Amino acid sequence: MKKVVYEKNNNQIASRSKIFMAAALDFCIHMVLLMLLFGIASVPILNNSSLYANFNVCRDEFFNHIKETKLYTFDENGEPINSNYGALSYTITLIKTSYYYEGEEYSELVDGKETIIEVNEDDLLEYEVNGELVNDNLGYYFIHFRESTNSDLPNEVKTNYGDYSNKYNYFYSGALELNLPSNKVYFNSEIYSDSNGNINELVKGKPLLNFTTAEILHDYICLNKDSEEGQKAFDIILKMYNGAINFAFMELDTYSPIYKSYITNLDDQQNHILNMQFLSLFLTYVVSFGIYFVLIPVFLKEGRTLGFKACRLTYSTINDDYPKARNIIVKDILLFITDMIVIILPILFMGNMQILFSNLFLGVKPVYLIIFLTLLSLISISMACFNKKHQFLGEYVALLVSKDIDSLVVNEENIVIDETK
Repeated sequence: MKKVVYEKNNNQIASRSKIFMAAALDFCIHMVLLMLLFGIASVPILNNSSLYANFNVCRDEFFNHIKETKLYTFDENGEPINSNYGALSYTITLIKTSYYYEGEEYSELVDGKETIIEVNEDDLLEYEVNGELVNDNLGYYFIHFRESTNSDLPNEVKTNYGDYSNKYNYFYSGALELNLPSNKVYFNSEIYSDSNGNINELVKGKPLLNFTTAEILHDYICLNKDSEEGQKAFDIILKMYNGAINFAFMELDTYSPIYKSYITNLDDQQNHILNMQFLSLFLTYVVSFGIYFVLIPVFLKEGRTLGFKACRLTYSTINDDYPKARNIIVKDILLFITDMIVIILPILFMGNMQILFSNLFLGVKPVYLIIFLTLLSLISISMACFNKKHQFLGEYVALLVSKDIDSLVVNEENIVIDETK
């Protein structure tokens, strides 16, 4: 059987602009196919409740433990509230406490109108009343919980206050850092002790704002008035509050066996979910790549993709021969690697960037894989920009060049005949 294979010595390589146009078209079509398959197959799998069953159990156990410490505030659905909200609530309680002890009327905006609100002892900053938490979550942890039987901190830790003489100083100076000059500006100078260093029973468990600061914060937070001084004062309290929260969790993470076991189990389950999500994305990529860059080119012949067909391009070897299967396979393997960067698109679509920082099965984080693939893709694109034959990395290694079909001129003298039967 005789078949015209290729016109010999026709070295008309396709223009760089046409090659890039075909590559861009292929990338976009493949991206659409990937997202389509991801939506059809991966999303239902990733939303399967059974995938999250063990994680939810570990999460509930962890939250129940944290609820005992009072370090986080939870909403009615049992979800932790942002610590900034906790700091805001804490600041309002500080304001109410200062107004109460100063005997001043406290007001808030009600339906846009300033309204006097009665403040009673239940509204004041207290870490404990008869063993029950009232308003000061931070004080509860540092002054009550860490020494209680509910805490699994070692006994030598429970009564260890580091460089501080007692648990109040440990809380105020160590965690809240009220002894810093920048913080003393906003709080009473005699917050927790008298001139002899003895604890002031009146304010025990109550770091008190000086009233000038309370007024500034009251206008800024409670009456919603613009105030640079109010913003600055609240930022200081926010920093103090979050610093104390971190201080407490650092202590638990260092010394509490139960806390560490909950964190380890939760991290393991979360990492399992992230691994499953990444594996789902990878398998979706494999299928989409197989459809677009393997099955379709087989159907179109000569390894041509839809982008190549639309731009009227075809492949030949660097010797102007018809591409053999091994040439196409080598090109596709390298294209499979360099094009894997499109996996980032479904990750962005899900808005779950944690996937990039999970530990894969071999301990490799996806973010490192994405960085490597990005560099490889840039190398491939650079090669096509500066290589005389306009070859991407896969084409260069596979010894293939892109030819412009419209430029091929039939010349009887240069036709090679394949007489293979």
